[in-house]
Amino acid sequence: MKKEDYIVQFLLKEEAMLRKNGWLSHHVFETKLREFNGLANSHTHGLEENFGHLDFQMVLPIDPRITESLFTILAERVKAGEVFEEGKEKQIRAIQDE
Repeated sequence: MKKEDYIVQFLLKEEAMLRKNGWLSHHVFETKLREFNGLANSHTHGLEENFGHLDFQMVLPIDPRITESLFTILAERVKAGEVFEEGKEKQIRAIQDE
C-alpha cells in the first residue's frame, strides 16, 4: 500500500470514530525514548468541539492501552455531563460496580 493510501485510510477511520463517539485519541511516541519503554504523549480530540469540555492529555511512561482505557472512562463521564477541572481531584474507577 502506498503511503498516501495509508494516510487517506487513517484519516477516514479517524473521521468515522469522531462521528461515532464524538472523540478520539492519539498516542505519539518519542523515538529516542521509545527504545527504553519511554514516554507516550497520549491525548484526545473532539471533546471540546462536541461536548464543551477540554480535551485530555497524559504524558506518561505507560502502555497506551492503559491511557486509552482511562480516556474512555473520562469521555463517558464527560458525555454524562461531568466536568473535570485542573486542581480538583476526582476518583476514577476502572472496574464498574456490579
